[in-house]
Amino acid sequence: MTAIQNFSEPKTLKRIAALVVAAGVLTAGSASAMTAGTYTSTVQGRNGNITVEVKVSATKIESVRVTDQKETPGIGSLAVKSIPEAVVAGQTAQVDNVSGASITSQALRKGIREALVKAGIARCWIAKRSRSSPPRRRRSCIQLT
Repeated sequence: MTAIQNFSEPKTLKRIAALVVAAGVLTAGSASAMTAGTYTSTVQGRNGNITVEVKVSATKIESVRVTDQKETPGIGSLAVKSIPEAVVAGQTAQVDNVSGASITSQALRKGIREALVKAGIARCWIAKRSRSSPPRRRRSCIQLT
């Protein structure tokens, strides 16, 4: 049997079809991870509401800004400065809390996650995880590149 005749076997055709479908799903998913734009979310912080603005492209978190907050200067304000920087640098909302500003840190991360969900990223990509483990995801999730 020649190589060309081998492709006409039903088992081989099924494998080829599965590979073509898988390649199409992977390509489509990675190209449209998020809808580019600027998204906001307001959450409760330690001393009042915190409003975050997250700017994203289709595949990247471009910037994170805190547009309104009433956190304690020198304590919560440290989280207000460092959490957005860490999110952009790591391309994830799963960053460490700032010591002494846990409530503010958690509120900022929650607001950033909410904004990312508005941008279209699947919730399962921003689920809680340990530092060493990769993101847990369901089959319907897509990955940022």
